[in-house]
Amino acid sequence: MSKKELRDKYDDELPRLKKDIVALENLKKESNRYVPMLVTLASTPDKKIAQSVVDYNRLIDEAVGIVSTAIGCGCSVAGVGVTVFVGVSTTYYEVAKASMENLSGGGYGGDDPYGDAGTINLTNGVGSDTTINTQNLGKGVDSFVGSGSSVVMRVIYENIFMPSICAKTCTELEEERQAKLTEASNAQSGRSSLIGQSDTLKDEIAEYEIQIWAVEAGQNETQSKINRIETFLPNIQGD
Repeated sequence: MSKKELRDKYDDELPRLKKDIVALENLKKESNRYVPMLVTLASTPDKKIAQSVVDYNRLIDEAVGIVSTAIGCGCSVAGVGVTVFVGVSTTYYEVAKASMENLSGGGYGGDDPYGDAGTINLTNGVGSDTTINTQNLGKGVDSFVGSGSSVVMRVIYENIFMPSICAKTCTELEEERQAKLTEASNAQSGRSSLIGQSDTLKDEIAEYEIQIWAVEAGQNETQSKINRIETFLPNIQGD
């Protein structure tokens, strides 16, 4: 093949490659346009999931607080002093999280877009100090609720030898504690549906993010070809 034939080949190929770069950029812009919309949509169920965790942790804290009140009132409390340990259990505060993959959030240039990239928190803090981490809502690929730090939960007993010195009886305090636990359990209801909604939306986000990743890989490969040809062209000038 003569130099002229090579020049003709590359002169024909270069404009097509540059058009490909433009077409790929337009495709990336289109995908990037939809991702923020979907993140906003996914943030709605994520916020409700996080709020349920905020409510649950607060109610558990309040139940623990009632036990502390009962101790201060002189009630018989499981595991305190010489009282039997029946009625002592470990309860865990909750943390709302989202799993991350390498492609999550964009900007990944490696060759493992679906690789594990850890987790992010949708809630911060413990107990009554739990708050929603608004900047992470809608992000990631799977939302879930995990266990955080633990707290000891104790049953309050009515004991004629250890009556309450407060306005409320030990029985009334135990009823309040149980009511808080029931409210905490109710706060967890409906999460499966919310997690399902969030995951469906995040699956769609991931689809656009993999498109963006693929387009950027294509752009890089195409630009590499352009650079190679432009570097090579001076070597085939003349006859």
